[in-house]
Parts: sequence; C-alpha cells; structure tokens
Amino acid sequence: PTRLGIDDTSDQQAIYRYFVIAFFTALAFLVTRNLIKSRPGRAIIAIRDNETGAAVSGVNLQMYKTITFGVSAALGGLAGVLWAMNSGFVAEQDFQFAPLAIPLLIGLVIGGVGTLEGSLIGAMVYVFVNEWSKGVDDTVGDWGVDIANLEKLTPSVFGIILILVTFFAPGGIAGFAKLLKRKVVQIIPQGPAGAAVSTPDPGVEDVVPEPVG
Repeated sequence: PTRLGIDDTSDQQAIYRYFVIAFFTALAFLVTRNLIKSRPGRAIIAIRDNETGAAVSGVNLQMYKTITFGVSAALGGLAGVLWAMNSGFVAEQDFQFAPLAIPLLIGLVIGGVGTLEGSLIGAMVYVFVNEWSKGVDDTVGDWGVDIANLEKLTPSVFGIILILVTFFAPGGIAGFAKLLKRKVVQIIPQGPAGAAVSTPDPGVEDVVPEPVG
C-alpha cells in the first residue's frame, strides 16, 4: 500500500525509522537539558569544572558520579538500540575504534565540548561533510582522475576543518556562537525598584573628599 505518498516499501521503512530516531533523540535532549538545569545537574557541572571545589561546597562526589555514569550509560544504550534498528544488522567490526571513536571526537571538537548543542551541531557537520566529500570524490572520478591512486578526500577535509576550528573557534561552533551572543546582547542588571544599575565609567576616577581638620 502507498503511504505518505511513497510507493517504495524500503523508502517507507526508512521514513518510519527516521521519525522514531528523531523522536527518541528529541526526548533524550529534553531529558538531558532538564537534568543540566536541575540541582543534580549543577552539581555534576561543578564536579566537571572543579572536583575539589565541588567537594568543599558539600557536593556528594560518589553519588553524583554514579548518577552521571548511569545517565551516560542509558543514553549510550538508547543510541545503540536506535543504531541497531536503523542498520538491521550488528557485527563485531561495527564496534572498532576507528569507525566510532574518531567520528565522535571530530564531532565533539567541531560542535563544542561540554555543550549540549555542540553534540548535535558536530554530528550534523560530520554527516554533511562526509557525504559532501564522497560527492567530491565522484566528481574527481568524472574528470578522468584515477581515484585509486589518490587518497580519499574525507580525512583531508576534516583535517582542514579541525585546524580552522582550533585556531578560530577553540570552543567549537556552539562556543563561538555563545561568544558572539555575549558580544552582541548585553544584559543590564536591574535594581530593586526596577531601575537599571548604573555602572561606573572606567575612565573617570572616584573623587574621595579629604577629611576636614
């Protein structure tokens, strides 16, 4: 039967898998964002930034580290289930270092380490550049160049992107966007009566009256 205006059964199955993956991805991001903004999430961030300072402030390191491990394991398990559902077949060679760890590190560096948005941005950039570079390889082949004697362009493209990100956006795309936002949008604190708190002019020195007598 024809569903969603598509006759091919394989295309229908791909669309269904896409919506299932998109739903669980959005759910995982929502749960993770709520956790980060909660009290346990702030404790986890404090442990990440300064473990000693967090312990001095009264944060239970053992408990929150266990919570972090459990949440990360649950998210990793969900990702594995979705991957197996999408591929339809899982083998030992799918879980080697190169096919998993290297793309993960590339996406984290490009998107921004330590940011929730960076993981999504890095994944999208990795997938787009990977597919785009394959198209470039095909174009080079159409020009009559023997691709067999050339290295694949994908690692070179990612190497150039990583170098540019390292020099011009050390915090990744998400960190660079937050930096631009801080430079464009200025937050002026409000006083208790709703009036803006005046900030002293750095070029004007305060005049302290001399004591009389």
